[in-house]
Amino acid sequence: MRSGVVRVNSQLLIGTCGWDHGHWCGPFYDPDLPTDWRLTYYANLLRAVLVPELTGVKVDATLAASWLEDTDEGFKFVIEISAELVDLLPHRPVSLNRWLEGIRLLAGQVAAVLVRPSPASRSPGPVALEQFCNALSPVPVCVEPSDHPGGRGVCGVVWYPSKQVAPTVGDYLVALSDVGDPKGLRQLIEWFIEQNLVGAALFMTDRTRGFEHAQQARLIAEMLGV
Repeated sequence: MRSGVVRVNSQLLIGTCGWDHGHWCGPFYDPDLPTDWRLTYYANLLRAVLVPELTGVKVDATLAASWLEDTDEGFKFVIEISAELVDLLPHRPVSLNRWLEGIRLLAGQVAAVLVRPSPASRSPGPVALEQFCNALSPVPVCVEPSDHPGGRGVCGVVWYPSKQVAPTVGDYLVALSDVGDPKGLRQLIEWFIEQNLVGAALFMTDRTRGFEHAQQARLIAEMLGV
């Protein structure tokens, strides 16, 4: 196990998977809040978000400019994309230009890019992954533990605490968690504190109560000095 502290600007990024959820109107968003104000409202309460693949693969300069207008420079995005997008780089790099332009426009507000194979897609090839990591540098690229090339400083890892043992590779860690009870959240955050990571993010996956879990996690992290 690693030892040390989380070193991501002295803060563990905490948020939810997406922000544009209509069923959050009432419990989280004011029912009268216009839909195009949701990101601004979200960013005032939580300081990071995982952009799901469906939107993540569509990032371009126009979308990035909209997000920049709706958030402050301290707010962070983790962008999820498909393995197919990664595999475009060695063979059709021009196809990635619009996406890369959007990522570069977001600049320091992109904390990481997450690559997850879905049932309809395979894992990224090792050559394509290496080229993709180089193209995104210094933004860390996080992959499934089974897809990680091994070693430190190569790329980051995505982790499901409820389903997997803690990873031992990667300097940047994105955790996707369904834990919602205060005790479980505290244990998870204390685990992060013990790790020697360049950066880390914790996103709550519950589609109904994810915002509650994230707010609770943020309070616990602040009490623990993270």
